[in-house]
Amino acid sequence: MDSTVVISPDKQLQRYFGSLSKCMTGYLVERMSSCLSRSHTITAYEAQIITSQPTDMQKASRLMQIVIKKGQSACSSFLACLGICDPVLYENVTGFPAQFNEEDHQHVEQVPLSEKLQFTPCIINIKNSSLTNCIIGNNNRQCITCDQHSLLAQNDASDVNEMPDIQSSDQLIPVQDTISVNSVHMERSNIEYVIIGDHNSMTVTENSEAEEDTETEPEVIG
Repeated sequence: MDSTVVISPDKQLQRYFGSLSKCMTGYLVERMSSCLSRSHTITAYEAQIITSQPTDMQKASRLMQIVIKKGQSACSSFLACLGICDPVLYENVTGFPAQFNEEDHQHVEQVPLSEKLQFTPCIINIKNSSLTNCIIGNNNRQCITCDQHSLLAQNDASDVNEMPDIQSSDQLIPVQDTISVNSVHMERSNIEYVIIGDHNSMTVTENSEAEEDTETEPEVIG
């Protein structure tokens, strides 16, 4: 009577979690993430989260955590992908030969995901900052035109230590209204002419009349 105990793929992956997280390289994690994304085992957004981790161990751990949560089918695809992408590591960790056919695994991606995307996704958190003429994102441009009178007026305002709070509040772009996917958080900041996001542009033209209209008399504190 055969007493062999069959271990489910998710239990196997949980058993190998510690060893794989230490042995998997960043290149291997990116290649497998791209492969599993193309096979719809994980989403493209999850692949971006994985590749954005700062260390190889964190990348590997994050990939396996996401796969384990998806169940046995995802774990089975992960182990098959590992056996094809790095058969030596698969055999060293599991103790079994990597007997997988590439014909059954049509989504092997040779190019790392970070090279294909040409950037590493990140989360930007800005606090207590004073930014001027700042652009955050890809494929953006900014054009600011100021005449001589407005530049002189700004220099005069800075000499008397007047902060352009009124102008700043009028020029702020509501980030939450235009971008809902990325996580950008700012607190107590003084920002002028800011673009955050993809494929955006802004043109600002200032003249002496506009500068004179926005000037206010200094407040008397007493």
